[in-house]
Amino acid sequence: MNWPTTIDDAVTVVINTLTPDQRNDIRNIPKDELISLHHSVGQWIRNEFGLWQGNFKLLEACEVLPFDADEASSIIIEKVWEELKK
Repeated sequence: MNWPTTIDDAVTVVINTLTPDQRNDIRNIPKDELISLHHSVGQWIRNEFGLWQGNFKLLEACEVLPFDADEASSIIIEKVWEELKK
């Protein structure tokens, strides 16, 4: 599989996949409300990046032990949000 293996790579893929409107929507979400993306962007991240299928390199990069796909996707979403805020 051609999954991202670092957080930076994952963030780049997510941002490049989002439409300009989606980027703007995420940029404007307060940090404490990022959990609202769990069932949309988060689910996409978990599925597309193989977090349930054995992408252990990305899980390790997210430093979630034991491996937790939900937590890893939350970390990636927060990093996406931080990058969009720049």
